[in-house]
Formats: sequence, C-alpha cells, structure tokens
Amino acid sequence: MTTWRLPRCSSAVIGSPVVSPPPLLPTGAALQGHSLRPRQSDLAQAKPAGGPADVLAVLPPDLRPLGRDLQRYGFRLRLAPPPVAGAYGQYVPASRTLWLAPIAFDLGIGRQTFLHEAVHAVQSCPDGRLSPIGWSMRLDPVVRQEIGGIITQRYHHGSRLLEQEAFGLQGQPDAVIRLTKALHARCRPAS
Repeated sequence: MTTWRLPRCSSAVIGSPVVSPPPLLPTGAALQGHSLRPRQSDLAQAKPAGGPADVLAVLPPDLRPLGRDLQRYGFRLRLAPPPVAGAYGQYVPASRTLWLAPIAFDLGIGRQTFLHEAVHAVQSCPDGRLSPIGWSMRLDPVVRQEIGGIITQRYHHGSRLLEQEAFGLQGQPDAVIRLTKALHARCRPAS
C-alpha cells in the first residue's frame, strides 16, 4: 500500500521561485489555468444520493481524461478518506483503488494527490506489483532535497524509488501527458 501524507514544509519550499512547481504546495506557476478547489456545484454533483462520490466531478478539467482512462483500465477512483488514517491519498494495488480524501481538495492539494496516486497505479502495471516507470525528471535542488527528506523520514527503503517518482512527477507541467503515455504502454484495458 502506498500513501501520501502532507509533510511539514519549510518556508524555502513555499516561497522559492522554482521552474517546476514544488510537488507538495502549489506556486503561482502551478496554479495557472488550474482550479485546485472544486466549485460548490461540483461538490454537490460529486455525491449522488446513496451512491459513492464521483472523483471526476471534483477533478480539475485537465485531469478528468486521465481519470476516465484510469477507470477504463480497471482502476477504481474513490473520493473518501483512505484506509490509512491521516493520509490524503492512497493506492491499494490489491483492489486497484485510488483513494482521495475530500480534505485534500479543501486544502488545495487535490491535484497533486491525484497525480501522485495515479503514478502508483501506473507503477502497478502490468502485474499488480509496483515497479518504477523509469522517468528522468529535472527538479529544482530545493524540491529534490524536500522530497528526499520526506521519503527518508516516512517511507520504507524498499519503496523509496517508487515514491521519488510519484513525488517528482506530481509537480511536473507535463505530468498528465507522461502518465497517460505510461498508462497506455504498461497497462491493459479492463475487459
């Protein structure tokens, strides 16, 4: 199981002008053209009476095609608190479920959380065991150091490469394109 918890962030990450946005907290560059908070009308539509919440309704429009692709490939998207208490997101390979806590959207980190967990879903293809995709990403040194600290403090050494890839990609401007290509290359559509 892979979970993502928001770490304590240093002011260097929050206020640093970086080319690619920090993976945990959005900067002005990360916010351009993206609504990180869902509209109230989206939230009302997200929870049909008696049914599960619809993650696609609260995702920013540019992430919805990726969400639909994940569903076509047999992944389940859940807008509910993840099984691990205190986590903002979690991917459970056994059930192929991406859990996204509603509070992640309230905090403005829903986009990053979704992308992070989507990386883990794609990493689980083709056989259900997570393995690195093998992306090479340029990260600002401050962001790289922050990710390294999070991974060292909060993750088992066996999952560090997987987490490094997920944290690194969630702040990339081409994250959706990379994830979609990897999904199509590594995974098989659901029958």
